[in-house]
Amino acid sequence: DLGHVQTMVDTIARAFAKKDPANKDFYLNNAAAYKAKVAELDSRFYSALSTAKHKSIIYGGHFAFGYFAKRYGLTHESPYEGFAPNAEPSPKAIAELIQSLRASGQKYIYYEELIDPKVARIISEETGATLELLHGAHNVSKKELKAGITYLDIMNDNLEKLKVGLEAQ
Repeated sequence: DLGHVQTMVDTIARAFAKKDPANKDFYLNNAAAYKAKVAELDSRFYSALSTAKHKSIIYGGHFAFGYFAKRYGLTHESPYEGFAPNAEPSPKAIAELIQSLRASGQKYIYYEELIDPKVARIISEETGATLELLHGAHNVSKKELKAGITYLDIMNDNLEKLKVGLEAQ
């Protein structure tokens, strides 16, 4: 939820300013600039996702986008019931997601970063849906870190992938 991101930026900036009052303006000015970028991205998400043909994110992993989906009027479907990394979905839950994907007419199934997308791959093979990474931004690979990827980069990429998968403008 990009609204929550802005709150986190404020909280972090205030904490730094409190610990280092001599540089308070530096922290607060940087936070304001970053929040402006987040607000602009948030606006682009609202604009694009409001035009989406599909309003449900079909996700073959542990869904970490609940607040995000709610913010933009979306729902989500995942065969996983919880967030435990070792949790496995039931065959029934996978079959139900396959049926849901077919019924919706969607052509994409999303999966999470840094985890083998075996469940999403099964669903893709059964439905012909394209696998697409929807990055939760809470796990960054060494390659991404070396490339200097940022939260905003990840979320901009997610926006483009959601526009395609949900058939938005």
